[in-house]
Amino acid sequence: MKIVLPLYVYPIADLWRPYHNAIQQYPQLNFTIIINPNSGPGNASGPGIDYQNELTYLAAYSNVNTVGYVRTNYGNRNINDVKADVDVYDSWVPGIRPKGIFFDETPPSSYTHMNIISSYARSTNTGQTIIFNPGDPFIDNTYFDIADLICTFEQSYTWYLQHPPPLLGPYASQSVALLHNVTSFSILQDLVTTFGQSKWASVFVTDQPDSLSAYTIIGPDWSNYTFLMNQAHQLYDLPATSSTLAVTPTDATNTQIPPANSSKSLGITLGSVGGVLGVLILGLAVTQFLHRRKKVQIVKRAEAPMLSSRHLVNSIKLTHSTSASPLVDDRWSPEILV
Repeated sequence: MKIVLPLYVYPIADLWRPYHNAIQQYPQLNFTIIINPNSGPGNASGPGIDYQNELTYLAAYSNVNTVGYVRTNYGNRNINDVKADVDVYDSWVPGIRPKGIFFDETPPSSYTHMNIISSYARSTNTGQTIIFNPGDPFIDNTYFDIADLICTFEQSYTWYLQHPPPLLGPYASQSVALLHNVTSFSILQDLVTTFGQSKWASVFVTDQPDSLSAYTIIGPDWSNYTFLMNQAHQLYDLPATSSTLAVTPTDATNTQIPPANSSKSLGITLGSVGGVLGVLILGLAVTQFLHRRKKVQIVKRAEAPMLSSRHLVNSIKLTHSTSASPLVDDRWSPEILV
């Protein structure tokens, strides 16, 4: 899985800092970032200095791919105006030029129209990645022949419960879901797990209440979301090395939580110890662990079923951080309870 992020936040002050944090913290996780200076590229002269600076920073990351936002108005916008937006992005200097185009408000079924504008985009320097956004799963499936990714779901979590998209099928690896109004960590965890198991290309999840604020306000769930997506990427995309995934995230102060084989972490399970001797060893480990790390809560439970949401994390809480690092989000950081 990758993160497809509609980044419609204007880059003033440190508003993009949490995004830089996640990009740096998870270098193996790919970020496709949709930039939208002014409901499109804006003036032909190029973006403002704030955008230029931030896009230069993003271009330095090997795990970031930027794509430019272009409206199609469900096929009703003049095709020359659509091409003109593509041309503006293409005219930007290489250091800030997006590598793809995100065609928003894609009509559900208009292959000829979308083929013309997507082919035009691919003929430019900014056409390496083409994304359509009809926001609905009931589309012309031939779209998947001309687009790299398609957002086939863009709705609230309430709508998702009432009208869940088809999860399995030949186009899952090109499908993207955008969900807002997800206010529970357990729901966030389940959504990332569900779409990860189904081999979707991406799912973007936020606690913001509507589709506008979802892309313009950074909520406190961002750290949780990126952490879970990184775990899903390791579990569902990379070659399997075990049936469970070791959770060893890095907190906002860049102090790594001890891995499972550390003397400060409990790396023993009942399933790996046999007989009475195993139980005694486990008891000693638990006693020593609780003495050294009283803040960590030990939760004894049965082993989770294969590929359940518990493979991602056992539980997580947000803790306040006071780090002064310029590229570290000083508001929230994940602390893992094993």
